[in-house]
Amino acid sequence: MNTVKYKTIEEHLQFLYDFVLLMLFYASAHKAQNVGKDIKKIISENTMLLEICRTDASEKVNILDILAEVNEKGGNRPEIFETTAFPMLKKQLDQIVQTDYEENLEKPRLKGFNAGSLKYDPPIPSLPANHCNFHICNAIAPKSIFEDETYLPECFLSLMDKSEKEYAYDTLRTFTWLNAHPAWLRLFPDEWQNNLGTHHPGGLNNLGIWGQVINAKGLFNEKAGSFIRKNLEFQYKPRASHCSFENMRIHLEKLLKGNKNVLIS
Repeated sequence: MNTVKYKTIEEHLQFLYDFVLLMLFYASAHKAQNVGKDIKKIISENTMLLEICRTDASEKVNILDILAEVNEKGGNRPEIFETTAFPMLKKQLDQIVQTDYEENLEKPRLKGFNAGSLKYDPPIPSLPANHCNFHICNAIAPKSIFEDETYLPECFLSLMDKSEKEYAYDTLRTFTWLNAHPAWLRLFPDEWQNNLGTHHPGGLNNLGIWGQVINAKGLFNEKAGSFIRKNLEFQYKPRASHCSFENMRIHLEKLLKGNKNVLIS
């Protein structure tokens, strides 16, 4: 398979640096706001730091202990923690960048995205049996998934057809920061809007919230990163929603019939 190299390995390494620096800042700032919370728990549960650095399970406890000590010695000041802790993690990023770069370029194929930039899970015990829980990536990088107004509707139609046939699903469902973004919400019928859950208030250790810090090219979104640093919160807070395949198909058919530029702000 010919992989399209839409970014260089040097660009990807800089993305990893910027992503980790932001997460170090966020963890320390979150600790400063929540004095009673353990920063080791914040790093593990509210950032993707360990995942981004591809930390082995056997190393996690030791790294978290070291990072907690560095933050305490720096007086729990985010700027000091960020600049002091980063050199400790930079070496690891330099070592894993080649593998991470190659896997990142191949993500849609390696992670099983079988409906363009979407994929669906097998039945999840905690959800109703008819709910199709789906995930989002950007399989057309460096283009935005919103650039072509027909792209995502076609991805959704494919996802519904395939998942309906495989698992007899009849309801779409996901939890994502995109559920707070107008361009995304325009893709869905009123039922989806009416079923939107409450916003998750803080960080999580997955791309369901941190994905907003990645741009269409798979690099660091400076605007989103600056917003987090300035406000100590995310601009787009994730939430869940669901709607029937029936209503989604009706809505998408209307969009595909010619309402030009309806998906783009």
